[in-house]
Amino acid sequence: EGVTEPCFRDLVLARNSATQLGGAFTEFVRVAEAPAPHHVLQRHLGSQRFEAPVGLQLMGSDLGKLAATARNAVECGAPLVDLNFGCPSKGSLRSCAGSALLADPAGVERVVRAVVDAVPATPVTAKMRAGVDDASRVEELARAVEAGGAALLTVHCRTRAEAYRPA
Repeated sequence: EGVTEPCFRDLVLARNSATQLGGAFTEFVRVAEAPAPHHVLQRHLGSQRFEAPVGLQLMGSDLGKLAATARNAVECGAPLVDLNFGCPSKGSLRSCAGSALLADPAGVERVVRAVVDAVPATPVTAKMRAGVDDASRVEELARAVEAGGAALLTVHCRTRAEAYRPA
C-alpha cells in the first residue's frame, strides 16, 4: 500500500517497456458499503500509457458488491482483476476483508468464484499471505483460490500475524 499509485506505475512501466516485463497492479480498492463506482476505479487505474497491463486490485468480502465492482472495473478498461487476501490491517480484519478471509478457505473460494463469474472474459488473480498464524494451511488456501477459478496466485511469504515484519 502507498506504492503503486499511477505516477509510480508510470515510472516503473516506462523503465521496463523496453524489456517487456509483466505489468502492474493498482493499490487495493476497498469494497465495503457499496460497489466502487466508475470514477473511483478510473482514478485508481489512471490513464493507460503503456502496453503492459495494469490490473485493478479489490479487497472486500461482500460477494455481490465485489462482483459489481469487478464488472465496473472491466467497464473502465481493467484488463484483469486482482483480489487482495493479504492486508493485515486492523480495519480489514474488523470488516472481514484482506487476510481475515484466510481463516476460511471456503470463503476465499466463494469470493474468487463470485468475481470470476461476474467477469468471465477477464482474468481474475489473487494475492494472499502464507496463512494466519503459520503457513500450515498455505496449500489448502492456494487450492481454494484455484478452485474459485483464479488465473494466477501470488503468495506473500509472511503470515497475517507477522504483519510487516520481519524485514
